[in-house]
Amino acid sequence: MKYCYLEDFRLTYSQMDPNMHLNLFSAASISQDLITKLFALVECDNIQIALRRHAVWVIAKTRMHINHMPPCSSTVHTTSVFTHISPYRVEMESRFTNDKDELLMVVRQLLCPISMETRKPITIYEVDFPENAEPDEKLLEDPYLRMRHDFSAEEPVFRRTVRSSDIDFSRHFNNCMAIKYVYDTRPVAYWDTHRLTDFEVLYIAETLENEKLSVYAAELEDGTEYLLRTEEHDCIRAWCRTEEKENRKWNW
Repeated sequence: MKYCYLEDFRLTYSQMDPNMHLNLFSAASISQDLITKLFALVECDNIQIALRRHAVWVIAKTRMHINHMPPCSSTVHTTSVFTHISPYRVEMESRFTNDKDELLMVVRQLLCPISMETRKPITIYEVDFPENAEPDEKLLEDPYLRMRHDFSAEEPVFRRTVRSSDIDFSRHFNNCMAIKYVYDTRPVAYWDTHRLTDFEVLYIAETLENEKLSVYAAELEDGTEYLLRTEEHDCIRAWCRTEEKENRKWNW
């Protein structure tokens, strides 16, 4: 059986960037909410499996392709489906379209269930993922990247301490906050003249409250690669590609 979750969103002022288009953090937050809603459809979202199985889903990878960030007060139509199912992981894809049925962006996310006691992976069937679920065809075919840049000679762009407001239901650093940190490596003036086209995040290890994160960035031929690390280990790698905006004015 193929499962599909549909929802429409009216975008608000608080979700906008300085140029009055949906900001990356809000796009990631909507995408993360769609995870919960799609998994709730099959009765194994984080709230249910935490109570029933003492387990949670964690995001291992996120890949995003953006054709156009929608403007303020517009309506975005989302469709979320499962695109890959294996014993230890599930991949899902959320598609964002406008009123003209134009594809705005696609977000692909790879998730794994872990035990809340051991923090170790468990099978998807141990959290009651339906055995009759079938994967749908994916729109975003690009493979996940192998991000291996050596940052040992680099100086961090900035350092921040993980605070309580950065922690989510899984009791670790919220995935959306990681995306926000990456976005913050660029000044507003850069985003006035450039737009994001592709974005990927690899979550390597959990980051906990009060840990000190250093954020690194390196310009490469095919984009910019990022590393978030604590004093002891690498936590998150990310990559993005941008292009110059054709129209630098507000486009309502």
